[in-house]
Amino acid sequence: MIHAFDIFRDYNMIGIIFRIIIAFAVGTSLGLERDRKRRSAGLRTHVLVCLGGMLTELTGMYISGYMGYFMAGTRLSATVISGISFLGAGVIIVEYRRHIRGLTTAAGLWITAIIGIAAGAGLYEAVLFFTIFVEVAIGVLRNFAFRLNQRRDTVHLYVELDSAWEVNEFLAATKQEYRGIRDLRVVPSCSGKDNYVGLEFNLIYGKGEYKTKEIIKKVQKFPNVAFVIKTY
Repeated sequence: MIHAFDIFRDYNMIGIIFRIIIAFAVGTSLGLERDRKRRSAGLRTHVLVCLGGMLTELTGMYISGYMGYFMAGTRLSATVISGISFLGAGVIIVEYRRHIRGLTTAAGLWITAIIGIAAGAGLYEAVLFFTIFVEVAIGVLRNFAFRLNQRRDTVHLYVELDSAWEVNEFLAATKQEYRGIRDLRVVPSCSGKDNYVGLEFNLIYGKGEYKTKEIIKKVQKFPNVAFVIKTY
């Protein structure tokens, strides 16, 4: 522990003010990144969540230390961690073809609340280093993931199989040939034939490795494939 922070760990006016400043600073730091990307939960939301988590922990400490209800403090913190899930659910959006947006923002709100609780408990070292790692995860790793995705391309396909029992075999063969499958949906067959089944998915392949026509011809030759259509 850093001894310079010891004076701010006590439950007094100096400690309370310092906790508020720390929570406000952390909420601002994490919220600015989301605000720059114009996410639904931006600067103000993150600041409020962090301050709310901090105040909840302070209240729990007061109830435990000064009123003698020792379990109340941990229960209050637990309700924040579970209750923030409802706020996080409000920023998650399911778009066309089940593409999901807002998971990072929801996770950021959740972690901001926990950091606020840690600030309220006086764990300033954990708050400092944890905030740095969260900033790295949101900012630096995002750029890394973006560069990684630039090396990939996708095509949305509808594939009809002549046997519903061969879905796993088809998926295994496809994943072995290409880089992967995303947003898989099992749908009724377009032909309406008995025991036929349709699959909709995004096929992931290396950028520049194939043309769409080549992919369709290749997938068409897989066992039990009745026909393949590129969809939009």
